[in-house]
Amino acid sequence: MLPKLFDCSAITTNFDRVLEQVYASEGKPFAEKVTGQGKANAFFRAIPAGERYLLKLHGNIDNASERVLNQAEYHEAYGQDADVNMSFPLPKVLRRLFTSYSFLFLGCSLSADRTIQTFIRVAGELGLDGLPHHYALLACPSIADKKRVLDQRLADAHITPLWYPDGEHEHVEQILELLLD
Repeated sequence: MLPKLFDCSAITTNFDRVLEQVYASEGKPFAEKVTGQGKANAFFRAIPAGERYLLKLHGNIDNASERVLNQAEYHEAYGQDADVNMSFPLPKVLRRLFTSYSFLFLGCSLSADRTIQTFIRVAGELGLDGLPHHYALLACPSIADKKRVLDQRLADAHITPLWYPDGEHEHVEQILELLLD
């Protein structure tokens, strides 16, 4: 279903090849895949050209040199701990994407990791009126305090949650089908 919804370029933080296999099985393989610390500029050129590129923000399973997985690699890619260094290449790529295109987050928790911290920082610097609308398809936390914390984090990052009942992931496909109509 994803290749029908998003026919051109896509972005992921995953290392695996699942997204590549899904697109290939639908007869829409990616012409190229690039990483957030690699040749991300090629991805930005592919978007207006309508080319099918995959941006793997945190690297690819077969290339440890561009990978962002362990704490040292996160520090190298984003800066130390919670202090995201916006002059580093990966936060620069995220900033450019987040300020230029609407996102639909699928299959991610949007927990307090460096990626969401980068988005919160960008939203705080630019203000909400300066950003495109962003959405996240998420299971609604069953614990009120967890939902409140997540709601606030998403609001701070200018991401509108589209909630479905916790544990009822079949709603994801139903919602995506509605987007196709």
